[in-house]
Amino acid sequence: MWVKWIAPGVMCMGLSLLIALLVLPMARAGTVSENRKDSTYTVTGRNGREILASMERWSRQAREQIGDKSASEETLAGLTRAQMQMSYQAHRTSESCAVTSATVRVGISVYTPAWEAPPDASLDTRKFWADLHRRVQTHEEQHVTIYRRYAKSVADATERVKAKTCKQVERGVQRLEKQLAAQMEKAHADLDQADGHIRINWKQAEAARSARPKSSRLTVLYAWGLGSVAYAGLALLLWTWLGSTLARARRSVRGFDLQDEALVVVSVMLMALLPPVALILAGPSALTRPALLGFLVVWIASIAPSIVSASRILSHRPRHNP
Repeated sequence: MWVKWIAPGVMCMGLSLLIALLVLPMARAGTVSENRKDSTYTVTGRNGREILASMERWSRQAREQIGDKSASEETLAGLTRAQMQMSYQAHRTSESCAVTSATVRVGISVYTPAWEAPPDASLDTRKFWADLHRRVQTHEEQHVTIYRRYAKSVADATERVKAKTCKQVERGVQRLEKQLAAQMEKAHADLDQADGHIRINWKQAEAARSARPKSSRLTVLYAWGLGSVAYAGLALLLWTWLGSTLARARRSVRGFDLQDEALVVVSVMLMALLPPVALILAGPSALTRPALLGFLVVWIASIAPSIVSASRILSHRPRHNP
C-alpha cells in the first residue's frame, strides 16, 4: 500500500534534483596553455668535490643571468623559470560586467645538471651523483608544479570576476593576479627553504673523493702492465740496434759518422723521457702504487743498458785512412 505512494514521490524528488543541478550555475574554469622546455648544463669532475665545484661555477653564472643579487651564497643545483601571460574576455550588460573566458599561457624552462662519468670515477662518486641528480630533478619538478598550480588558480579565479563596470573588472583581475603571485612566490621560497636548494652531503662527497672501486683499480693495473710490456719490447729493440751499431763501428775503418751519433743520442733520450711523459698524460688518478713501482723497475732496468751501450758507441772516435 505504501509502495504505491512512495515510488512516485521518489521519482519526483529525483527529477527535481536533476532540474536544480541543471539550472544552478556551474563553477567556471579557465584555460591553461603550457609550453615547457627542458635543458641541461654540463658538469665536470672525477670526484664529489670536483663535481660540486663545477656546479658552483654554473650557479654563479646563472645568478648573474637572472639578475639575482641576493647575499645568499647557496649553490643553485638546478633552475626553473616561468613566464606567464593572461588574457580574458569580458561581457557587459546593462547591469554588470563579467569575465566570460580567461586563458593563461605559461612558458616553463627547467635546467638540470648532466654529468658523464669518466672511466676512473669511483663507485662512491657514481652513487653520490645518482642521489644528487635525482634530488635536483625532484626539486625542480616541485617548482614546476607550483607554477602550474598558480596558472590554473589565476585562470579559474579570473573567470569568476564580476563587477558593475568593466573597468572595475580590470582592476579586480589585476588585484587577483598580484595576490596569487605573492602566494606563488611564498610557495617557491618555502620550498627552497625546506629543501635548501638541494642540501649537499659533504661527507658523502668526501667519500666520493677518496674512494676508488676495485674494478677501476684492476683496469689501471692491467693498463700499466701492458704499458710495461710494450716499453720492455721497445727497450729490446733499442738494445739490438745499439749492439749492431757498435759492432758495425768496430768493424768499420771509418767508424761511425755524425748521423749515427745523433740517432743514438735521440733514441736514448726518447727511451728515458717516455715514462715521465706517460705519467703526466695519465694523471694522478691512474697512479696506483703497485703499477707505478713496477713501471719504474722496468724503466730503470731498460734504460741502464741503453745508456751503457750508447756511452761505448759515443766513446769511439771516427778513424780516417792515412
